[in-house]
Amino acid sequence: MQSYVIVTDSGSDLSKEELVGMDMDSADLTFSFEDTHEEFTNSTMPIEEFYSRMKNGMMPKTAAVSPDRFRMLFSKYLSKGLDILYIGLSSGLSSTFHNAVLAAEDLKKRFSDRKVVLLDSLTASLGEGMIAEKAGILKKAGASLKETYDRSMELVKSLRSILAVSDLSYVRRGGRISSLKALAGELMHIKPLMKVDEKGQIRYHSRAHSMKKIFGMMIDDYEEHALSCDGPLYLSYSSEEYALEMTSLLKRKLGREFDRTGWIGPVIGCHSGPGGVAMFYPSKEF
Repeated sequence: MQSYVIVTDSGSDLSKEELVGMDMDSADLTFSFEDTHEEFTNSTMPIEEFYSRMKNGMMPKTAAVSPDRFRMLFSKYLSKGLDILYIGLSSGLSSTFHNAVLAAEDLKKRFSDRKVVLLDSLTASLGEGMIAEKAGILKKAGASLKETYDRSMELVKSLRSILAVSDLSYVRRGGRISSLKALAGELMHIKPLMKVDEKGQIRYHSRAHSMKKIFGMMIDDYEEHALSCDGPLYLSYSSEEYALEMTSLLKRKLGREFDRTGWIGPVIGCHSGPGGVAMFYPSKEF
């Protein structure tokens, strides 16, 4: 019997059903809209309704998982004699990981014979999901907590996360790029290609004047930097039209398909908006 449990958070965009199937737990970030104080999670508002609200001008905001919530979640397993491997949303994008660190520190004295091992994914959406999935597969195969952490960290160090959005205003409002750079891009109708850097923060990478050209640049980036042409390749999206275009382009240019595609969930979509795509894959360099 395994002596540890894997915990992630809703920044991974893994569904409740998938988490149950992999015997994982998850902490929910929350979001709310300007016109209400009601808080939602990824699973309590249909994805179509969420993006429809954004398209109609309603601006959402997110809230990180609190230290108290992490203390409750971690205590549930520590009290059963289980260690914990937490795989969290990038510390460069949310205070959620920092709050997990605070909770783990607070619980050390109470559960001195147990361990809470914290892994910063340095990414989000299905990039974080890919890392959590790998950890789940390793655990199921009998890997120890240390082995699972070490091999998951290898993926963290090689994972390339690139993303594009059709409207920079959402990224600007979320504070993920500078207001000046975003405003200049909006005025010039520039579509930026962005990359998550080694600190897990979103950085400007290159640009084009149309999403069609950006999609081509994303496929070219994969072809240039991928560790293996048949390695895992995931696509997250907040536009089904864009997802179909990317899928078709990848097939046409490289003769392969995405190993997994899925919606960018609300807690990440709050900052990318309804016209975003992101690719995740192991690369030759970070």
